[in-house]
Amino acid sequence: MLEGEVVLVEDDGETVMCAGDVATFKAGVVIGHMMVNRSDKAAVFIEVGTRADDEVSSYTDPDVDMQMVKTNGAWKACRKNGAEI
Repeated sequence: MLEGEVVLVEDDGETVMCAGDVATFKAGVVIGHMMVNRSDKAAVFIEVGTRADDEVSSYTDPDVDMQMVKTNGAWKACRKNGAEI
């Protein structure tokens, strides 16, 4: 986190994050997560991930039947059961 405050929402709970905080996720372990700004001020954070073209990975929203799936460098939205949105 660079500025402001957000709530990191994960499958197993929530964590308030402020400037200077860092969250990491172990490679290969699927953990649904998202950042939510519940304040009335702007928040700034940096997200770092792989850019490997042949990687298959996904981002799963813990509260919504949606996930983003990356295959061969391209992201697409689909339901958690794999159906396209």
